[in-house]
Amino acid sequence: MRPSLPILATPLTAGASHGGAHLAPQALHNSGLMANLATLGYAPTWNQIPVATFLPRWQQIHNALARLAPQVEKALHTSGTFLALGGDHSIATGTWSGAANALGPTRPLGLIWVDAHMDAHTPATTLSGDPNGMPLAQLLGHGDSQFTSLSRHGPAILPHNLCLIGTNSFEDGEANLLSRLGVRIYTADDVHRRGMAAVIAEATAHVSHHTHAFGVSLDIDVLNAAEAPGITTPDVHSNRWPALTAAQVQTLLGSTAAHPKFLALECVEFNPQNDRAGRTLTLIHNLLTTALPSHAALPQALTA
Repeated sequence: MRPSLPILATPLTAGASHGGAHLAPQALHNSGLMANLATLGYAPTWNQIPVATFLPRWQQIHNALARLAPQVEKALHTSGTFLALGGDHSIATGTWSGAANALGPTRPLGLIWVDAHMDAHTPATTLSGDPNGMPLAQLLGHGDSQFTSLSRHGPAILPHNLCLIGTNSFEDGEANLLSRLGVRIYTADDVHRRGMAAVIAEATAHVSHHTHAFGVSLDIDVLNAAEAPGITTPDVHSNRWPALTAAQVQTLLGSTAAHPKFLALECVEFNPQNDRAGRTLTLIHNLLTTALPSHAALPQALTA
């Protein structure tokens, strides 16, 4: 019997300064994502989270995340895994709060945050005011209570169960928060200097040590612009900032997919409007193929 794979698609773009991320789920669906996942041995189901675009920005985001979190929880209880597709990275608060709710207070959740940005601002430290710069802080229990409370049992992620990989662009306020909390961070420079295999071996050991399971949140702006032009925040690909290569991210995803505690993947910030010749779309298909093969053995994650 094929393992089920709920795909939770949230076409939200209100969290970002640049629009377009709301087009990503449908672009992936139209390009044969379901068929590709079926060839890997899954029975994928498409579940689109409604986004009330008529609401003001913050209400729109909260409304979407309040719908997403219980769908993640349901997916984990029924299938043991899921694939979350954005939209911008503000959806992560709903995604991983829902996962933490499914695991409950006695089974901690770990998270590997693969992103050029820290996304760990609070309303008091943000310079841009963009909601997609805040989800990691919210998951750690810092920020607006309407978002931090999406996790029912306290912070969705504890600092010692979190790892950032690929960071290359951040501001003092968010860096100070993560430093104060003792969060482990591997910059893009660290990856290039040490190699992804060494970094991801340490990262998976770190996020699995005190947890029942861990997830991966992948923001594709971590990738080199030549390989992934279709991102929501193109300014991150300045020559000042080192980026990760597709090969490095594939190594990361292959390692996490093979880990017995790997729970689920989230992929965000693809903007089809900025893509060229479908390069980013093709790359995302390849990355998802790398990330998901081991899932056939993982539906027991909640009951193990």
